[in-house]
Amino acid sequence: MEKILIVGSGVAGITLHHCMSQYVENVYLMDDFEVPSSTMVAAGMINPITGRKFNLTWKYEELMPVFKEVYGQISATIGLDILSSMTLIREIDTIENENQIFSLGTPFIHSDHNTNPQIEEWFNAGISRVAIEAFRLHTSEMVEKYSRLLKSKGLFLNEKFDFAKLSMIESKLKYKDQNFDRIIFCEGYAVVNNPFFRMLPFQPVKGEVIIAKIPNLTLDVAYKNKLFFIPISPEIFWIGSGYEWSFNDSFPSEKGILELVNKIKSVLKSDFEILETRAAIRPSTKHRKPIIGWHPQYKSIGVVNGLGTKGSMLAPYLAKMMTQSIFGIQEIDEELNVHRFIQ
Repeated sequence: MEKILIVGSGVAGITLHHCMSQYVENVYLMDDFEVPSSTMVAAGMINPITGRKFNLTWKYEELMPVFKEVYGQISATIGLDILSSMTLIREIDTIENENQIFSLGTPFIHSDHNTNPQIEEWFNAGISRVAIEAFRLHTSEMVEKYSRLLKSKGLFLNEKFDFAKLSMIESKLKYKDQNFDRIIFCEGYAVVNNPFFRMLPFQPVKGEVIIAKIPNLTLDVAYKNKLFFIPISPEIFWIGSGYEWSFNDSFPSEKGILELVNKIKSVLKSDFEILETRAAIRPSTKHRKPIIGWHPQYKSIGVVNGLGTKGSMLAPYLAKMMTQSIFGIQEIDEELNVHRFIQ
């Protein structure tokens, strides 16, 4: 009977644990929660339209049925609905972008004419708007509930992985006093310190967000105009996020928060109150695609990483692919395979 250890309890680690558990009974999850993960700070928006050029997200029509299925299963497991539909109203600032988004011809995009009068009342509008059929994953609730469930089953290790305590005996991996058949690292940006995978083309980026109160504003949709304004509760919004490519820590910076504040002021017509600032480091890659698979030399050691800003959308798809690669059901997509970078 296989025994597997997954390091990291963000969205990649949890979805992988769920998928692995369909085939293997003894799957352990490890995390020390010492540094806020990007999963815990993220808004969890799943948006089929990406970037300033309004392109359809990579493989979205393949990804959608998978994330709906997997998050539905996890919801049933933990007794909490973690995925909800959410309309995203997005401003369009140029005729070129307007032509581009409607040329996509997808069923996820609709014109938004006068259906949300609060938008024009509260925000500086562009030349037009679209309503996008999006989703929101309730990330922090998922992590909390799933981790608590595994703790009750004795399958959660609340500690930081120590590479000095890992040894390999023939085909077995031994970590401290436990033997494992496989260890898979889903550790987010901490992968840059992983001796097995730190040579991969990861490019961590710090994201910063503001939790703000906008008095008298209540929305039942998310709004995108330079930044995302995502309603948490009446008058309370998750607003972000910034991008910082050069940083020394994972905490909010004065420069990053000031940039967010200036952007908020440029689109919001009313005053707002900052309740909290948050930051986390996203595990992005230089080629903007995730990296998954098995180390070519140490074949029992795997990685799922580099999900960037698309973690909520990509994680279930990658988790199923990684799981099925063990049992010969599906091969790792060559475009994503770690073997592209490590021979």
